[in-house]
Amino acid sequence: MIQRLFFFAILLSICTSSLAQFISPRNDTVCGGQTVTYTLSASGHVGTWQHYEWNVEGGVFANGLTQYIQPNKSDPTATVTWNTTPRQYEATLQGVEVYSGNDYADDIELVLFSVAQPDPIQGDLLVLTGSETTDLSTDTDYPWHVDAYAWYFYPEGGTARRIQDNSNSVTVALTGTEYGTISVKTYNNHCELASPARTATITRQLPTPTWNTKDLVMCNNTTSTFSINSVTHADTYLWEATGGFTIYNGSSYVSSYETSSTSVTVKSRSSNGGGSISVTAKPPSSDTHTLDSETLELDVWSGVFGNTYVTGTAPVCHNSLYVYTAVPPVGSPSSYTYTWPTKPSGWYTMSTWTNNIQVATPTLASNMTYGPIRAKIRNECGWSTEGGITTYPGWGCGGYYMAAPNPAGEYTEIDIASEDAKTLEAEYKSEITLTVVDKMGTPMMKEVVYSLPYQLNTSRLPKGEYVIHIIDQAKGRETRVDAMKILVNR
Repeated sequence: MIQRLFFFAILLSICTSSLAQFISPRNDTVCGGQTVTYTLSASGHVGTWQHYEWNVEGGVFANGLTQYIQPNKSDPTATVTWNTTPRQYEATLQGVEVYSGNDYADDIELVLFSVAQPDPIQGDLLVLTGSETTDLSTDTDYPWHVDAYAWYFYPEGGTARRIQDNSNSVTVALTGTEYGTISVKTYNNHCELASPARTATITRQLPTPTWNTKDLVMCNNTTSTFSINSVTHADTYLWEATGGFTIYNGSSYVSSYETSSTSVTVKSRSSNGGGSISVTAKPPSSDTHTLDSETLELDVWSGVFGNTYVTGTAPVCHNSLYVYTAVPPVGSPSSYTYTWPTKPSGWYTMSTWTNNIQVATPTLASNMTYGPIRAKIRNECGWSTEGGITTYPGWGCGGYYMAAPNPAGEYTEIDIASEDAKTLEAEYKSEITLTVVDKMGTPMMKEVVYSLPYQLNTSRLPKGEYVIHIIDQAKGRETRVDAMKILVNR
């Protein structure tokens, strides 16, 4: 259907009097960039002649404008250069012979064929040394104006080659250490038009080095050899150390050293702590078209580890299982030994594996305890200092609060069940809302208190079963929400 539209013209003649005006030639198609001279002829007229007036859309007249007024009666022509950029698919030319009292006009509407300019080339234009490929693509705003794409690669110092036809995408296969320029043009077969070329530069980047030998943990004031695998086309390697680690340059230990060698001697720091060793491959200085590699970086540690970092759940409930993990600062967790010397009293160790421990909290809320869970990690230099996570009362645990006596007579006392939790809660200023509802959910009483224990007056409640809803808010910790049943029996 689109092809039919390209070769179909809509001819429209408009006369503002009974006398006809005609534009010739009456092309139904025109090619972008084409220059055509048109003539306006009349079959008759009345009145005093004034001028010819021309208007165009999709092109310009010889004056560079889209309107042209010709005062010379003997020259009823106008020359149009049609656009090469496809801003629209139909173009319009109007000619008007103006007489006093009458305008005699003719319009022609035609299909404008112009080649669609390709968009900037998209894709990964940075490829590594060796025989790799990279995918590139382009597009146009008017793909139906394009009959063909032509891709060319112009290698620096080599022979240009055509690498793709009839597609807006291409896979570029390079050999050796090629670099150069990629270009693409679009073609319109109807008018035998070619767009201006879009170009992009293919450059080179050395591959990122890979480790051959390395030492993640070194004891203080010791040396170790770090090496990488050789990088093709690399001339030198820039080695860098941070955090107090240094590299031997043949005469002294420094923080940065560029050498042709793929291995260096690294000295650790004099105290416990971390740092890094990195290396970047660099091309010969004469090769201005190849980029340095990405930097290969490695975190390293000197001496025993510091305070151990532990992850896991801090807000905890009674009668529950939790897993905690000791995280070493460098390396694989399986490379080290772990111990868990500290956990809250009454907590039971269910199992340990690698750098993890699973623990069970006390079954009863009244026996629940809180506090730190700490670990130590041993590397080749010794045991770390203890470090860990501090647990505290969770929320929504149930049984965090208690009421006694229960069944209640004239009163019942609301308090925190665990003695350990009472000690922790003493650090906060709480606002505690107590709402008593019956079995139908009807609120029977509500009180706001600021400390526990609190004696709740139940003397005015009828005998029966009730639920006390507790909302405990305090700045600096999570809001606790709990509920418990009581019986009133006098």
